[in-house]
Amino acid sequence: MLRASYFISLHISVSHCFWEKRMSEQEKKLAAFIQRWDLIRPGEQLVLAVSGGVDSVVMAHLLLSLQKQLDFYPVIASFNHQLRPEAQEELDFVAELARKWAVPFHGGSADVARLAKGKNLEDVARQERYAFLRKIAYRYGGARIATAHHREDQAETLLLHLLRGSGSSGLSAISPKENGLIRPMLCLSRGEIEAYAARHQLEFRQDRSNFSPRFQRNRVRWELLPHLAEFNPQIVSALNATADICREEDALLEDLASNALAEALDAEDRLSLSALSQMPLALSRRVVRKLFCLQAGEGYELSFDQVEGILSLREGKSLALPGGRHALCRDGALRILREIPELPHFSELYPLILDEHWQALPGWGWEYCCMPLSHTAQPSAKQLHGNAGLFYLVPADAFSAFYWRTRREGDAVLSSGAKGKRKLKDLFIDKKIFPSQRQSWPILTDGKEILWVPGLWKKKLSEIPRDMILIKVRQSDIIK
Repeated sequence: MLRASYFISLHISVSHCFWEKRMSEQEKKLAAFIQRWDLIRPGEQLVLAVSGGVDSVVMAHLLLSLQKQLDFYPVIASFNHQLRPEAQEELDFVAELARKWAVPFHGGSADVARLAKGKNLEDVARQERYAFLRKIAYRYGGARIATAHHREDQAETLLLHLLRGSGSSGLSAISPKENGLIRPMLCLSRGEIEAYAARHQLEFRQDRSNFSPRFQRNRVRWELLPHLAEFNPQIVSALNATADICREEDALLEDLASNALAEALDAEDRLSLSALSQMPLALSRRVVRKLFCLQAGEGYELSFDQVEGILSLREGKSLALPGGRHALCRDGALRILREIPELPHFSELYPLILDEHWQALPGWGWEYCCMPLSHTAQPSAKQLHGNAGLFYLVPADAFSAFYWRTRREGDAVLSSGAKGKRKLKDLFIDKKIFPSQRQSWPILTDGKEILWVPGLWKKKLSEIPRDMILIKVRQSDIIK
C-alpha cells in the first residue's frame, strides 16, 4: 500500500514537472501571479475583455491555455466605441477569434463621440466600455472581468497620477483586483507580451490612436518613459515596485480611516470636529474623503485643495463641493449635505410668570421658574454679584417689565472695557457657544437693555431692594 502511494506520488510529481517544462515563461508568471492575488477561483465564470489589440489577444490566449489548470469558464466580450472607421472590423475580428477558440462571445457598441460632447472623450469611452462589461458579467451571475493591463500600463498610470498631484491612493495606480475587475497581466511587460504573440503567431489588430500625441497617456508612453529610462534603465520595474508599496500602505491607511470614521461619526452622520482635530493629518484627510463618499456616493471625488478647505473650516462656515454637496461645520461637527439648513429664528417675547412652577420657553429648549424671596431671606453677595450662573435676582416692583427673548442683530451687554459695551456675538464666541445654540439662548431684558444672559453674563444690581424675585433657568433636555 505504501509502495503504491509512493509510485502514485512519483507519477504526479513527474507529470507536474513535465507540465511545468511545457509551460512558457509567460504562462508560469501568469499562473503564479493569479495564485498570489487569488484572481481566479475554481468553477467561476470569467469575462475576458478583448479589444483585438496584442495585449488583450495574448491575455485571452494565455488564460485559455491555463483554463484546465485554473478551472474557470471563459466568456469573451468586446466593445466598439465607434471612434474609428476600422472599429467595427476589429469587433468582427474578436468575434471570429472567439468562434475559432470555441468561447462564448458578446459584442457591444456606443456612439462615444456623441455622448462625450462637452466631456472628456477618454473618460466617457472608459465609462461606456466598463458599463457594457459589467452588464455582461451580471448576466453570468456577477462574473469577474479580466482586462489586459500590463507593467508598462502600471508605470504610465502612476506617472499620470503623479503629474496631476496624488497621494498614495493615486500612486497605487492599477490594483490586481478591485470591484469585480482582475488584471492578471500586470506581471508581464510589453516585451514579454509581444514575444509570446510572435512565438504563437497570434493575429491581432493595431489601434492607430495608441500613437496619437493627442492623448496624454500616449505622450507619457512614447516620450516621458523613454526619457526616464535614460536615468534608470529599470524605470518600469521601479515604478511598478513603487505602486506595490503604495498600494499596501494605502490599504493599511484605509482600514485605519474606516475605523476612525466609525468612532467619530454619530447616528446623524455628523463627524466630531474635536475627534477630527486629534487625528494625524494623513488620517484626517482620508476620514474627510470617506465622509464625503459616504454622502455623495460613487462618481464624485475631492481634490487635494477641497480636502484642505474642509479641514480649515471653522464653526458656522461651509464649503461648496462636487455633486451639489456642501461641507458644513456647525455645533462642533462636520456634515456633508445637499443643502445648508438655515439656523432657527425665534421672534417670540415671553413675559415672566410668577407662580413658582417651571415654565417652558417653547422651542427654545429652556424653561424658567420665578419665586419671591421672603422678607427675612437676605441674598448673599454671591447671589447678587457672583458668576452668571443659572439664577438671577430682580426687584419685585419692576417684575412686570421683564421678559424673555432671543438674540437680535447688534445686541450688546455692559462691559468694563473702554467702550463700555461688548457685543453679545463676541460673548457667545468666547464662551464657545455653537451658532445653533445662540439662536435659542434666552435673554432677560426690560425692553431697554439686556439684564441677564443665563450662564454667560449678568448685570450687577446697583442697590439691594427690600423685595426681590429669584429667577432660575435650566435646559429642558436636562430634566427629561
